[in-house]
Amino acid sequence: MTMLTSLDRRDLLDTAHRECALAPIDLDRDTAGLVLSLHAGHGPDCLQYLAALRALSTVVD
Repeated sequence: MTMLTSLDRRDLLDTAHRECALAPIDLDRDTAGLVLSLHAGHGPDCLQYLAALRALSTVVD
């Protein structure tokens, strides 16, 4: 079993979430935080940023 470092995980997420025009399907809070940091400043047309922001803004019951 190979253990991923945080840099490895960041590289994988950067690759998987690089397209601003494609909205991610299911983001957990950790992934959403990383996606939000990757796409910060891209503007209102960046679907990755909007989905990450929505995932982090959702109130958990």
